[in-house]
Amino acid sequence: MNAYPGFLAVRRQSQEKSGDSLAQLDELAAAGQAGMELDHLTGELAPLAGLDGIFEVILPDGETLGVAVNQSDKATAILLTPSSRQLGERLKGKRTELERRLARHIGRDVSLAVL
Repeated sequence: MNAYPGFLAVRRQSQEKSGDSLAQLDELAAAGQAGMELDHLTGELAPLAGLDGIFEVILPDGETLGVAVNQSDKATAILLTPSSRQLGERLKGKRTELERRLARHIGRDVSLAVL
């Protein structure tokens, strides 16, 4: 259990062998299938979008993603803090598409920022 109130660690089991998922995601993006990574991230973030708070998502490759979610009447604001510069740059490049996918998935406006 975490010592910080309002802090939740979310861990997803991966069907892939550990250590290979980041390289596999890079290969998929190079092959024009980057949408699969966005699908995975949407699946990880969508359940948190209905909550208010600070969370940590542990990705299949072991990297972590800090997630702060704030709800308002009409929109959900999500702030992502990646654990590495490489992950941050990938997320920044796909921010708009991830924002659109999350909005479609949860059925409300989403404002997404990546630090």
